[in-house]
Amino acid sequence: MKYLFNTRVIGLAFIACVFACLTACGGGDKDNNTDSADNADTTSKTTTTTSESSNNNTDAGKESEGEQKPVAKLSTNIEDYYKIWVKSFKADMEKQSGQKAQDPEVSVKDIANGFLKIDLVKTGVMGYNTMTLWAAKNGKTTLGVLNHGCGPICFSGTITFYELEGETLKNVTEKVFPVKEQERLQKLGYEKSKSDKEYSYPGNGYWTILPQNGTTVKMGLAKENTQNNNKKEFKLLMAELQYNVADNTFKLVEK
Repeated sequence: MKYLFNTRVIGLAFIACVFACLTACGGGDKDNNTDSADNADTTSKTTTTTSESSNNNTDAGKESEGEQKPVAKLSTNIEDYYKIWVKSFKADMEKQSGQKAQDPEVSVKDIANGFLKIDLVKTGVMGYNTMTLWAAKNGKTTLGVLNHGCGPICFSGTITFYELEGETLKNVTEKVFPVKEQERLQKLGYEKSKSDKEYSYPGNGYWTILPQNGTTVKMGLAKENTQNNNKKEFKLLMAELQYNVADNTFKLVEK
């Protein structure tokens, strides 16, 4: 009986010890600090919103009230946008031609003013593009890309507007300046130019010009100044697309 009693006592003591050990090693409530590495990784992702971050960290504990994840600022260096644009441009060229596309040539680079001129001859396209990056005080940005066809006379086409989403450029032209509106002004300009024979000269006529200095897009009848590197000078300004630097919006003002 003494031996049996000691065996039971030892057995019960052993079970109690095991139970205590399990409780201390995680059998109770989860320690919120165990997912600290996951929390740090989620915080560093600039595309994760506060609500998404909270859902992703359910197992890591709730965020303290009023705490918000830092929001990454969009780049204001136009070259960052150009790298994304040119990658998509070359992919489209290769899809159309079935051959490896060449890099276009950046002939004008004004990083401080957010402006580029891109010659497309090396890619097999007769013409060039101009690019302007607008950056607002609220942290938002918009990229404008204006195509200029040449053959041999150069002319301006329509502007495509983009906003940066992650690592892609989202086309927002219809929100900023719809293509039909751009084409309407072009047609109106061509009609007005018929009354002046000088607009029939190469390089003269209706032009849209993206700003290298300032923020306003200008449209109207222009003539080349042969004494100033054939720079376009508006003789009849028809419209302006004015930029609101406060909130990254545009407003069309017709003259």
